[in-house]
Amino acid sequence: MAETKKVTKREVINALLKEDLIVENEIYKNYLENELRILDNKKNSSATSKTASENIKLANTLFEILKNEDKLMTISEILALPTVSEIKVYNDETKQNDKALSTSKVSYILNNDTRFVRTELKKKAYFSVK
Repeated sequence: MAETKKVTKREVINALLKEDLIVENEIYKNYLENELRILDNKKNSSATSKTASENIKLANTLFEILKNEDKLMTISEILALPTVSEIKVYNDETKQNDKALSTSKVSYILNNDTRFVRTELKKKAYFSVK
C-alpha cells in the first residue's frame, strides 16, 4: 500500500490561488489570501506566554529548592520555606511581580512537571524530585 502525504491547509490555499477561476475572481482571491494571513498569525502567536515563561522559571526554582531539601514535603511545607516565601509572581492588577506565591500555582507546577514526584501517604500529597 502506498504511503499518502498529508496535505496542509497552506498547500491547498496556495494551489487554489494558482487556479484561473480564483485569479479571475477578486472575492475568492481575497478570501484565500486572508486565510493565509490567519495561518501566519497563528504561527507567529505560538510564542510562550508571560505566564508560561514565569511558570518555567518557577518550576526550575522549585526543582533546585526541593533537590537541596532532599525529603518529601507537602505544598504547605514548601511554601513555608524562606526561599520560597520570598518568591513574588506577576500581579495583573499592579502589572508588577509583587504577588505572593499561591498554593494553587505551586500545586499546578508540581503536578504538571515531570521532574517532580508526587507521593500520597495517608491521603496527603508529598512532593520530591526525581
